[in-house]
Amino acid sequence: MAESSKPGPLGRHLELFPRTPGTVGRADAAAPEAEHWLIGNTPGALGRTDWAAPDHTAARFRFPPLASLNVGHAATFNLAVFKLHPPFSARAARRPPVPTGQPDAFEGLPDSGLAPCATSEETAFKHAVYRAACRSAAHKRKFFAGVPAGKLATVEGKYQMRADAAAAAKKLLAELHETLKKEKASKDAHAVKVTSITITSGYRDPKKDFGLWDSYYANYYNQTKAMRQAAEGGEHSPAAAQMLAKYIGKYKAAPGYSNHTQGIAFDITTTEGGVHYTADKNQNSAWEKTWLRKWMLKNAIRFGFKKLETEAWHWDYKP
Repeated sequence: MAESSKPGPLGRHLELFPRTPGTVGRADAAAPEAEHWLIGNTPGALGRTDWAAPDHTAARFRFPPLASLNVGHAATFNLAVFKLHPPFSARAARRPPVPTGQPDAFEGLPDSGLAPCATSEETAFKHAVYRAACRSAAHKRKFFAGVPAGKLATVEGKYQMRADAAAAAKKLLAELHETLKKEKASKDAHAVKVTSITITSGYRDPKKDFGLWDSYYANYYNQTKAMRQAAEGGEHSPAAAQMLAKYIGKYKAAPGYSNHTQGIAFDITTTEGGVHYTADKNQNSAWEKTWLRKWMLKNAIRFGFKKLETEAWHWDYKP
């Protein structure tokens, strides 16, 4: 047992003794992994010392290994390193609660960079949606900080991908354009309608993806007005935030969680019969009829690329 030689914040004397068995099966202070309790001998900040007193308070602390404390007849402890654990006293339970509305933990880029909305309420809701989107994405994959410049390669024009994905994409595009050229030469009715096929997006670092998520948010917010109003608690409730985060996640991954940020995805567009097919979810069904879509569904897998179910224009390199 160690007793302090002078008054401390918990009372005039502090006693240190183990509450659980140590390595030799005894509750001895020499056991480094023993759990120890710190008890006030005399009235202090934690209450009285009478065990029968209803307001008696005991504070439980996790101590560092006792071997490192050099416990003797008198010891001085730095209470700042101790962690307070239950049980808590009734008096401790009466402490003011932590203020609500504080930002909750999530893994991703700070939401402080989000652009403000028309009102403070809408802005707070936007931040809640962003945090919910990041938490949801973290259940499926880890946050990715980006691909080093030395591991990127150009695919088409200014667009880049991770080097191995870029090499596969180049082979895919070369065969695609060659096939289209041959089918046009043979007067294939479908192929002759195609006037362009181009990549419009490749690697995006988290910061750029954050900007895109931010810019797309208003459109998704407006699209879901009726659904949010029907949510429990109203259109800006936690339930509405979860709903909107899930809705956005179908079309735009949380920044740092997209395959574009890993450098393994590209978006492709085509113009066919005078119609420009782009990264527009409203065109998903129309995409299925295009020459490009049909060719990709039949051949992309040979190059290691797989479709994304919710976006007809998006392909991921997953050999």
